[in-house]
Amino acid sequence: MKKIIGSIFITSLLFSALAIYFVNFGDKSTVLKYWVQPKTVDYGLYPYRLSILEKKSKLQIFKLWAKENQYKIVISKNNTKPELHFMLGHNKSYSLAESNKYSPNWKDIDIEAYVKKCTVVWNNEGVFFIEPSGHKLFFPSVAFVSE
Repeated sequence: MKKIIGSIFITSLLFSALAIYFVNFGDKSTVLKYWVQPKTVDYGLYPYRLSILEKKSKLQIFKLWAKENQYKIVISKNNTKPELHFMLGHNKSYSLAESNKYSPNWKDIDIEAYVKKCTVVWNNEGVFFIEPSGHKLFFPSVAFVSE
């Protein structure tokens, strides 16, 4: 009886570890676009970049709608590899498609084309991310500058 309980416990532990791995580390991030800090703005020692990451889950079973990928806006040092942006930069989860949710064709939006129309304004106080819809998100420089 103890062997059966032990086997069940070890099997459960193994499946739990695999599930945690796939849920937390099974995502693939793609940099859709990035903007580099202009030389006219000075944040100190490092130049920064603002990137838009799209996270696609490997576990498609949890996705209910085709266009429900997750997006992150990340501000990181410009010398950072794109795959490390999420870990090493200041980031916010963001829903690009949701800002157009009340449009009749919001699920048909080409996110890559939409992101290309977005703009970024840098100044010494921080960074504005501006969508074509007019939505603005401000990141104060004190939130991402690390010296």
